[in-house]
Amino acid sequence: MLAHRSRKGAPLATAIGGAIEHLTRGLAIDLAPVRINAVCPGLILKEDVKQMPEEVLRTHVVPLPMPRGGSPIEAATAYVYSMLNSYATGQIFCCGRRRLPGVNNRQHNSLDALRR
Repeated sequence: MLAHRSRKGAPLATAIGGAIEHLTRGLAIDLAPVRINAVCPGLILKEDVKQMPEEVLRTHVVPLPMPRGGSPIEAATAYVYSMLNSYATGQIFCCGRRRLPGVNNRQHNSLDALRR
């Protein structure tokens, strides 16, 4: 998700994430009819994430549309979907987006206030 929102101290990770997304789209064009897709999983509750202090984890999940991290199984489902869908190519499947599409920042901040 760093490709969609930069964080202090993570410019390289942000650049790599953006490069992967553009590489996915470019390869989908060059290698058609082979399907090329990518998954952008967001915050997944792996063992290292579960060891984060509760207050740090909370700052990451409060802004999410579903205010929790995803399970590894939920992330795997996105990968399986991208493999089973025989029509999609050049797509970035995002799960656990930070912002809801069509929701402006003022509305989103109101949602954050309700979750606190």
